Amino acid sequence: MAVAGQRVPSCLSKKIPMFWNMRALGGPPVAPVSELLTVITGDLDVGDHLLHYGDSKPGACVILGVIFLLSSICIVIKAIHDLAKKVLPEVDDFLYSVSVLSGILCTVLAVIKFMLGKVLTSRALITDGFNSLVGGIMGFSILLSAEVFKHNSSVWYLDGSIGVLIGLTIFAYGIKLLIDMIPRVRQTRHYEMFE
Repeated sequence: MAVAGQRVPSCLSKKIPMFWNMRALGGPPVAPVSELLTVITGDLDVGDHLLHYGDSKPGACVILGVIFLLSSICIVIKAIHDLAKKVLPEVDDFLYSVSVLSGILCTVLAVIKFMLGKVLTSRALITDGFNSLVGGIMGFSILLSAEVFKHNSSVWYLDGSIGVLIGLTIFAYGIKLLIDMIPRVRQTRHYEMFE
């Protein structure tokens, strides 16, 4: 699959159509960024650095922390933009079914990743579980904001407000991840220097 003249790896080609479709549908303020974050964190987790070595490669968690910070900034900016422009939540049947499916699957996936992360002692897998949980919450937030708006049209701001809260939560988790993992990276590098 090629996007803008670039060859896209097969692991990304499966995710890009959903990323662009949600964007074209005028989905929630966080859907495109979440899809991109899922692609990146999923590709990092599948690598040998995370699953086979657990926390012996804390650099991957630092990368995830930086990605979380950058994505949270994008999410908050988009949500604030939608609040400023008074973007109304609109959900058609297709987006409704995708939101339900996404919410359920991401939540189940998050539970599985949390359990595997505990068993494998992989902080990166637990972090990816957090990302999946956020995806599940976003899926359900689309439905919640649309249903509330349908019954009370004065509550148009719920989707953007949830986007701001999700963005701030991801930002806080990214900061915590960096605070926890940067000393481990330094310790690992210091240990490798003396080997």
